[in-house]
Amino acid sequence: MRRIVKSWILLMLVLVACTTETKKTKQVEMDTEVDFDLEGIQERGKLKVATDYNSTNYFIYKGRPMGYQLELLEEFCNNLGIKLEVKVSNDVHDNIAYLKSGKIDLIAQNLTVTRERSKEIQFTEPHTYSRQVLVQRKHEKKDSAKAKIRFNHLIRNQLDLAGKTIYVQKGSSYVTRLRHLADEIGDSINIVEIPDYEAEQLIGLVAEGEIAYTICDENLAKVNLNYYKNIDVETAISFPQKIAWGVRKNSPDLLHVVNNWLVRFRKTTKYRLIYKKYFENRRSTHIVDSGFNSIKGGLVSKFDDIIKRESATIDWDWRLIAA
Repeated sequence: MRRIVKSWILLMLVLVACTTETKKTKQVEMDTEVDFDLEGIQERGKLKVATDYNSTNYFIYKGRPMGYQLELLEEFCNNLGIKLEVKVSNDVHDNIAYLKSGKIDLIAQNLTVTRERSKEIQFTEPHTYSRQVLVQRKHEKKDSAKAKIRFNHLIRNQLDLAGKTIYVQKGSSYVTRLRHLADEIGDSINIVEIPDYEAEQLIGLVAEGEIAYTICDENLAKVNLNYYKNIDVETAISFPQKIAWGVRKNSPDLLHVVNNWLVRFRKTTKYRLIYKKYFENRRSTHIVDSGFNSIKGGLVSKFDDIIKRESATIDWDWRLIAA
């Protein structure tokens, strides 16, 4: 019996050691910045990109990928004559690590250009501009019985955020902005960083009365007004900020090509149509609310349950397989 116990303990120690070593190896791989630029991408014939999953940037509708970022990326790759490979990830820190390690070549999210992020990646020319706004729930006479938060008035002055608790996506630029705002108003703001939740999910919690406040980019917040009628997004907490893509610091050729293309493309009618399609056209709202939109938990295909179960075993995004 003692021999069995000793053997079991030894096996556990070996497994723990192997797991720890694997984690260390993966961390070293993620922290090491590869030297890979435009020439290598063109030789490979494929641009590898990470984008985030929400109702504007990237989603699946009736089994077909759609989104503002996706359409911009497709236009850029068509211009270069190469294919596009999309990795879906909402974690900015993970995406920066993927970028440095060479797992992707470009981050195509609504990245707010900040000094802190500029230490790690190189930003492209902005593809749009947006303010950060406070998302709060409108006071309703017949408030939902499920709502945990009750509101008597809307915050319109940033000074009134003193002492308030605001929930934001972990690692987002909203955290930095709120810290600066707390310094500016000379009072504390209780910032709660939520992992595994992105801005739209937090907006949903505000609408349901689960939390009082969150922060979001204004253009995305206004899209959410179309299907959350009880939220208010009129209170800005920042000036308009640059929203851009990110590339490795040692990819100057890729940066140059992306910048030249973005500057030209933003002046075209096609860009304006793409932007309006996802951020300004109310007719697009039915796509988000549709039962066939994966953002709202709808069906991508009739085999969703099977695909979810099997894709989890190989760590693939089930939505891409279903599409």
